[in-house]
Amino acid sequence: MVVFIILAVFSIPFFFWLSLTYIGYNKAGHADSKRKSIYFGFMITLVLFNFVSNSLFSLNASYGLPIVISIILLFSIYMLMAVAKERRKVIT
Repeated sequence: MVVFIILAVFSIPFFFWLSLTYIGYNKAGHADSKRKSIYFGFMITLVLFNFVSNSLFSLNASYGLPIVISIILLFSIYMLMAVAKERRKVIT
């Protein structure tokens, strides 16, 4: 449990930067609409999972927190791969 809390605290600033870079707000204030819809779909899915797990299933926080953090880390890996692939295309 402590490992997941440490990962959550240290990955929050990285997640914010990665989210903005993935969406494309670093390019003169314009966002990529496809990536923006994927990102907001992910956020809505995460909120719905939180609502369902807390309200309907009464899932204990010691189970819900590691699941949410794992989902966020997996999506962060996906975003990092997409950003790295895009940067590689720009360099070559």
